[in-house]
Formats: sequence, structure tokens, C-alpha cells
Amino acid sequence: MTPGRARETLQRLAEAGGKGETARLGWSEGRIAVASSRGLRRAAEVTSGWIEVICGRQPGAGRAAAASRSLAGLDPQAVRERARSRQGPPDVVPPPAGPVPILLSQEAAAALVELFNRQALASDAFHCGVSFLCERVGQPVFHPAVHLRDDPTDPRGLPFPFDLLGAAARPVDMVAGGIALTPAIDDRLARALDRPPTPQRVAPDEAVPGHLFLLPGGASEGELLQAAEGGVWIAALDPLEAFDARSLRFRAVARGARLVGGGALGRSLPDLIWEDALPDVLSRVLAVGSELVPIATGAGLFRATTAPMLAVVSSGSGGGLRFAVD
Repeated sequence: MTPGRARETLQRLAEAGGKGETARLGWSEGRIAVASSRGLRRAAEVTSGWIEVICGRQPGAGRAAAASRSLAGLDPQAVRERARSRQGPPDVVPPPAGPVPILLSQEAAAALVELFNRQALASDAFHCGVSFLCERVGQPVFHPAVHLRDDPTDPRGLPFPFDLLGAAARPVDMVAGGIALTPAIDDRLARALDRPPTPQRVAPDEAVPGHLFLLPGGASEGELLQAAEGGVWIAALDPLEAFDARSLRFRAVARGARLVGGGALGRSLPDLIWEDALPDVLSRVLAVGSELVPIATGAGLFRATTAPMLAVVSSGSGGGLRFAVD
């Protein structure tokens, strides 16, 4: 990829697009070599790319994104068509009141999974004692339909052959059937927990899942829309922040929001503020989609979070959806 080729790709996309469509394309190329006094030596050359398409400038705009190791895998045309299919009508109506179902796009679901990754699974959160999972490993923490796996070998994400200390890549189940299994374990945490380090280290004293998957369920898009009947569709959560690390309470601006009714996306909604607790959200799962989308996160050359659509129920007390204020 070169700047000229990227410009040509986006130009072709724009020429085939409609009025008010915006596309952004980024890419990285890198080489990494790791050597240790134990004789471990590894090296790799990698590329990664990401794309985001927004159709429309009003609330209810269609949004879609993706990441891949190759331009062919990125498939800009497919991302644009997904964004177009999510674009709502220009008229905006108020959001429904009270606890309602929420249908999260793959991109929005991936954003929540990445928030959980940074705040609860990273070894640094355990060292500081602020991880939600401290003293909860081995316990049910989410709905049984929630399975989180860090898998740097899965080609559907951004695969990478080793962690940044040279340990060979392998899948690590972090949450299975809603039960917390393990955080990312660096050398120091390995001694504290009496467990071996996981191949997720970015430094001797820091480990972070870099290829986290919310594993897909069996629900089709039609079944997800039925599960979220009478609720709200959210295309993107931007910005998204945790304001209480221990309880994983978060605040996000829900963009590209639309009503869900009659088994389809309906009227457009204004941008909304969503406040909730992530453990509660992932305990109120209605359905998990079957189609995955990888989103570049953090150091996009090495990391991605991959998720399907996810239908949940918003909180009725101390949280929920409300109008965003500019």
C-alpha cells in the first residue's frame, strides 16, 4: 500500500458512492525481531489496514468499519455496503423510555469488549488491584452465552505468530460460558497467581490480550432484530470511557442510532448518551450474532478486537439511554 494507491482506492469508492459519504483508510507496515539470552529468536514482517465508512452527516448515519492483514481481506466495497444498509431516514424521533433492548453492531460490540480488555483483563489492572476480575477468576461473571478468546492464530482477526517476548502464539480462553478463566499473565503476575505466563506479553511486566474475540453465536441478523424488537440499534460507541474501573461503569456516545421495529431498522434517533455497567450489560444478553467483524485497536499493527452483533437489555436504574448534549 502507498499513499497514491490508498487515494485511488478511496476515489473509486467515492465515485461509486452517494452524497454525504465519507471513507477513511489507514495502514501500517512493520518488522519485529525478538532475541533472548535463552536462545529464543523470532522475527516477522506484517502489514495491517483499517477502513471506516460513514454514510450521511445527520443522526442515524450509517457506519461500518473493518481491519485486515491485507487490502483484499479489508474489502472496502463490503464495508461501504454495510454502512449504507445502516443509514437511517433524515427525520429524527425521540428514543424510547425505560429499559429497552439494544442491538449493537459488530463495531460497537467490539468497542465494549476492548474496554473490558483494557480495564479487566490486562495484567496491569491486576497489579493495580482495580480489575473487575480480581477475586472473581473461576466465577460466573457474565451471561453463559459470552465467550471471550484471545486467539492470535485466527485469520479472521489480525493474526500474529508470537507475543512481543517471543512466546509462540496460541489461543487463550479468557471467559467461557460466562465464567472468568484468567487474566493476561505477565512474569510478575505469574509468580503472584502461581500460574505460567500467557503468550500475551508486551513486556516482562505487562501482558494484554491482543487478538480478543467475542465468539459468535448462532443468531442471524433477522433473529437479532427480532430479539431487539422495540429497542434501539447502535452503530458506533464513540467516545467510550470507563469512569469506575472496579465496577466497570462506562459512558459512551451512541452514534448512528435507530429504532428497531417490525424486524427491521426504523426511524433515526439522535446521538444518545449510554451509561451502564459493563458486567451488567454482558449479563443481560438476548442473542449473539453469527458474523464477525475485526476492528483495529490500540497498536493497530499488532492488535484487533473481533466481535459479532450483540443484543442486550439496557439498564433501567442509574443508567440507560438519554439525549446527547453537544
